[in-house]
Amino acid sequence: DYIRAVIIGNTQYPALTASRHTPIIPCIRSQHLQRNTGACTDMAHSNQTLSPTDIDHFLAKGHVVVRNCFDRAFAQQWTDLAFKRLGYDPNDSSTWQEGRVHMPSINRVAIRELAPKAWDALCHLAGGAERIAGDEPAWSDGLICNFGLRADELWQPPSAQCPGWHKDGDFGGLIEQCTDFIELTGEVGDVVVLHPFVLHAASNNPSGRARFITNPPISLKDPMQFKREYPDAYSPVERGVLRGLGVEELDFHITGERQRIVPERIKRQQAMMEEQKKRLAKSAA
Repeated sequence: DYIRAVIIGNTQYPALTASRHTPIIPCIRSQHLQRNTGACTDMAHSNQTLSPTDIDHFLAKGHVVVRNCFDRAFAQQWTDLAFKRLGYDPNDSSTWQEGRVHMPSINRVAIRELAPKAWDALCHLAGGAERIAGDEPAWSDGLICNFGLRADELWQPPSAQCPGWHKDGDFGGLIEQCTDFIELTGEVGDVVVLHPFVLHAASNNPSGRARFITNPPISLKDPMQFKREYPDAYSPVERGVLRGLGVEELDFHITGERQRIVPERIKRQQAMMEEQKKRLAKSAA
């Protein structure tokens, strides 16, 4: 169980999201399409980052945008490093050998330190910081670099016919059942927080400019619960699922053994990381 944050690393990165109906069983992001400092620590949610209107939008659409969460200079450091790690010249697109690259992570920074507004929003949507796993949840420089994905294709409005729809965890399906499609764009420092069940896909990039995002999840200590003693105890993420199902509660219990799946993408990134470390060491010599 997790909540996904899409962090915009450069200007106007389009993303797509899709949902099955309204109200939705929240589906997360689609990249062509598919919040005050300090953490919330209890269900009272003292935060001021997300308004009631923001929460309503999250419940209805499966995402919410938090603006200006970190500064442009920090983003520039990580995007500059990405070019060095790949051996690409940022001013010469002929050196960009791949249309899209999922970078492995080398550097990490605590969310609450880098982007307190985003951390506050994540705490609110998760139901409180105490429900989030990890001593110090962090974001990394495992960037998704879009150097020219399907650059020869004309832009088209997001629809079920656009390729690449999936639910995070590298799972796809259900897109033919979706009817609500949205294209998202953002500025450097914007964060789009997505419900874990939202389908999303990457947009094509015919701009001739590199686009960067990273979309790390936060994990929950315990599985979501859909039959809590008090209605106010449900997190917005849990409420979104119940709303989509059209019920007030659901007596659901995990019956099978949970297993960790390592996608092939992770194995490729491990080999990529070793190559990039060698390239950085050589350039520093």
